[in-house]
Amino acid sequence: MRIRPRHRSEPCDKGARLGAPGSPSHPGLRGAGIGRAFFIEHVPAIYGNNFAESGGLIFYGADFAETFRLGADYIDRVLKGAKPGELPIQLPTRFALSINLKTAKALGLDVPLSLQQRADEVIE
Repeated sequence: MRIRPRHRSEPCDKGARLGAPGSPSHPGLRGAGIGRAFFIEHVPAIYGNNFAESGGLIFYGADFAETFRLGADYIDRVLKGAKPGELPIQLPTRFALSINLKTAKALGLDVPLSLQQRADEVIE
């Protein structure tokens, strides 16, 4: 998918679009250029990978540390003789929310204080 940069004179209806890069709706967008492409387009985006650290607006997803601990537990069980097909499926129970206020400001968005207070990380 190619995102055409919006000319500054074109109107932008804030809140009319929301990107979810890396999802089936945007299969061709990958890597570090994702946040930049949506930023150029002035499209607020919620990311499944922590792109908030590299300029994305919001990240919401499974806590990476917990996910790795679950994986390590599975490896430990298999190395101790458990059959992988008999191990239960485990889903993450802890989720993280990161908000990049610099990106929000650049997009002309106000992030409610209540949302900022709930975030695990606020990038200023």
